[in-house]
Amino acid sequence: MACPTACSPLYSITAGGIFCFPLIAPYLSQHLHLTQPEMSSIVLAGMMGQYPFASAWGIAVDKIGPWFCSLAAAILLSTSFGTFSYLLSHEGNFSHRWLVLLFFLAGSAAVASYFSALFATRYQARPGGLATSVPLALFGLSPLFLSYVASLPTFQLESGELDVPRFLWYLAVGTGGIHLISTFGLRVRYDLTSIDDPITEVPNPTENLSERTPLLQKTLITHPNSPPRPVLEYPEEDGSVIALLSDSSFWVFATVFLVITGSSEMVISNIGSIVMTLPGTDNTATQVRLISIANTLARLCSGPLADLISPLAEKDACGSYKFPTNRRLSRMIFPCWALVCLSLVYFWTAFGIQSTSSLPVLSVGTGLAYGAAWAVIPSITGTVWGFENLGRNFGIVSYAPFIGTPIFTYLYACIGSEDCHGRNCWSTTFLISAGVMCMSLVGVVTLWNRWSKIIRLVTNLSAGYLGVVSTSVAYYTRQQHISYDHEITLGVRECGVDGCDRPGCFV
Repeated sequence: MACPTACSPLYSITAGGIFCFPLIAPYLSQHLHLTQPEMSSIVLAGMMGQYPFASAWGIAVDKIGPWFCSLAAAILLSTSFGTFSYLLSHEGNFSHRWLVLLFFLAGSAAVASYFSALFATRYQARPGGLATSVPLALFGLSPLFLSYVASLPTFQLESGELDVPRFLWYLAVGTGGIHLISTFGLRVRYDLTSIDDPITEVPNPTENLSERTPLLQKTLITHPNSPPRPVLEYPEEDGSVIALLSDSSFWVFATVFLVITGSSEMVISNIGSIVMTLPGTDNTATQVRLISIANTLARLCSGPLADLISPLAEKDACGSYKFPTNRRLSRMIFPCWALVCLSLVYFWTAFGIQSTSSLPVLSVGTGLAYGAAWAVIPSITGTVWGFENLGRNFGIVSYAPFIGTPIFTYLYACIGSEDCHGRNCWSTTFLISAGVMCMSLVGVVTLWNRWSKIIRLVTNLSAGYLGVVSTSVAYYTRQQHISYDHEITLGVRECGVDGCDRPGCFV
């Protein structure tokens, strides 16, 4: 059981090879004489390669297991970086399109490794926030770790430059080998069946009766004034993609994630140009470090904090799912906080920044909101739409940055001009972005209120209501998962026969 936990951090810290492109870009320009558009095509292929197969890797995790994604990442990393190194070592006549294709494969390998690490602890059936935040944080630190590896004397030429072919060969052998070894450590069977089926079969008290059977049995004795104990009987869920996409709440949830990640990545990718438009010292590197540190700290802290203030439900002896404490908050507080943080930071950027000395507010605020959103989105997705297809569903949700980042980035590019100076270059962009954050808050509050009502409904039902109640609602809670488009049927069943003598025993 400890193997997935040990393997996950190991290859999370080595999976960000595509983000080391700035280290190899000077070599490509000097030795292959590639133009800026050609090099931009290579790095863009690596970035875009993360998204087309995200849902496919998620389905593979659900149906086969995280070991398969680790094996696929090992093959793709070794093939892409190994071939890249070979082509650079034999500088011949080859098109830069081969490098574009290889970096696209490396991007696909990165997301396969990402999904494998993220869901490596699913043998626990309900992965907590810490199990999510640690791989996310280490994956974000991977470029920093690999940049330190690249600075080792082994990968330095006599001129002090990076020996790119040797470094890429290390990435092919080292990262590919780590993922290959992790494949064997991740072959742990995890079965969600016991969690996903909350209905416990109650034995028939009339079965196996004989002449020696006592007429009065302790488990069959019910106080005459005690109310019947209700039981939630759940219809079978429709976990198809069509059912997911037909759920309006899913689109609201994805849109909220889109605006958080899209606007944040706009800031991350354009922080250098923002620094150049302001008076003061050029502290681009400082702003990049601040974003990275804030992002990492937010990912590390948000997961455990979510487990503390919003613990997942636990299964008791009767097969019902109950929260360990009555004092809990919804995990939707984290996207809500991210939107509030970004709206305040963007308003400050649009009206308050005068020089580069004021930029840390933008950098730290963006990093904190961006990291917090990524840390809790997987657990919210699993809690709301079930852990059975969590990999697939999170893969679909992760398309949000693929759409949101170009929207906000082109908004920034179209409003600003090359010859502008000061806040006028981007104040309108941040003002619009702040308005979008405020509008998205309405969606978060709507979802929060809708899901909280259903939790209260089922909690009240579990307290022991009389009779048989059938009610159709847009959502229902199952084992602390809030699912959709089904009918709640509250039936009366005597729960004492299976050894549960407490009222409100939901099987």
